[in-house]
Amino acid sequence: MGTNSKTAGSKILIAEDAADLREALTEVLLDLDYNVKAARDGFEATQMFTEFDPDLAILDMRMPMMNGSDVCSVIRKSSDIPIIMFTSADDVADVNGAILKGASDFVLKTTGMDELADRVEAHLLKKALHSNLRLPAEKPSTGQYPTHHPKISTSPTAHPTP
Repeated sequence: MGTNSKTAGSKILIAEDAADLREALTEVLLDLDYNVKAARDGFEATQMFTEFDPDLAILDMRMPMMNGSDVCSVIRKSSDIPIIMFTSADDVADVNGAILKGASDFVLKTTGMDELADRVEAHLLKKALHSNLRLPAEKPSTGQYPTHHPKISTSPTAHPTP
């Protein structure tokens, strides 16, 4: 488990009310060269989100003030960052609600830190890939993309020009 150079330095917001787990998550992600901020509850997470502008969020399902699903809803109003719900097996039924509110993924707490770190890496790499893809800035004035290219023919009988 190592951080890809494309994702090193990515900003990750953690929202977890259990202090020991929050600290462990923070340490693991810092060791993987991520920039991490951790919130103690959902309300604090929404405030940190605005100030920190993270690349990915890890949210506990059950937190004081606001649960993870509600925090997910708030984040989705202004951002499409990956959101991973980090949850206990008891909350799996509630994860469907979080997915409907825009969560990208979920990881069971019993699965462990390695699985979570792997998912974080995968989502950040996917995000990096999508941000590197560029569509044409504007369509041609006809409102259609060009279908003719001097060296490419759409005719079934045409042969490519060398």
